[in-house]
Amino acid sequence: MTPNLFVATQTLFQPHKWFRQSKAEKSLRKTERWNEPVPGVYEYIPGRGWYLIEKDKLHATDKDANDGPKDGGPVLPIGEVGTIKMQPPIAVRYSKVLKRYLLAPEYEARKRYGDIKNSRGTKLLHVGFFRLDDEISWVNCWDENGEFVPGPYRLWFFDTKTGQFRHMLRGDDPEYQRSHPGSRVQSRQNSIDQGQLVRRHSQESRSTEYRGAGSTRANSTYTQSKPSSKAPSQANSRRGSFSRGQPSPRIPLDEAGAALKKLQKERAERAA
Repeated sequence: MTPNLFVATQTLFQPHKWFRQSKAEKSLRKTERWNEPVPGVYEYIPGRGWYLIEKDKLHATDKDANDGPKDGGPVLPIGEVGTIKMQPPIAVRYSKVLKRYLLAPEYEARKRYGDIKNSRGTKLLHVGFFRLDDEISWVNCWDENGEFVPGPYRLWFFDTKTGQFRHMLRGDDPEYQRSHPGSRVQSRQNSIDQGQLVRRHSQESRSTEYRGAGSTRANSTYTQSKPSSKAPSQANSRRGSFSRGQPSPRIPLDEAGAALKKLQKERAERAA
């Protein structure tokens, strides 16, 4: 049986008919129970992503879900025990900075845009920032074109007085404030020397995936070396040295010459 050339030609120039996909696969959904970002039931909608559809009650426990009604009332479905249905469902967004899921309202609240200077300081760039879990530190994770910038990141601080982003100083760091509760944060209006000192000791960068202790690299600031021994001990060592003992009595040169000649004359007479 010869193939139908019309059907073959039509199929050749219509690639979307090469593969067939059943309608059941398009409408396939799945639900899972997550503990984060909020304990509850999440549903995956193809083409739209994950949504929070049921939220666990604040005081709901596994025992509450297993216990039935005591007065003979209607039995609720298992999925509705100890949960609150979300109307409408809340979308879930994945944060590439924090490496975890966040609810869409919280994700959008952490985003902010601002103007910063480029590396040469000659041009202003409108870039995007994302706030970290400490609610103070920000990272520049979107460039001027809206493209995501992978880490590690340098920390930024949003100055409420100027309404601009600036690099985080040591006094702005929450970890430094917790470790030095009695110290005062130096303002940006301090002298140039104090500002440079704060910037030199500030935490320049931090990985957002791992929050560790402060940097352990050697400090490049020059410090004058101190002597290994104290002044009294050095004086004692000088006095006890052989090369620096009591000075020998000095004899004038003329007297020494006369004494030497006299000694030579006495030796010559004895030899004779």
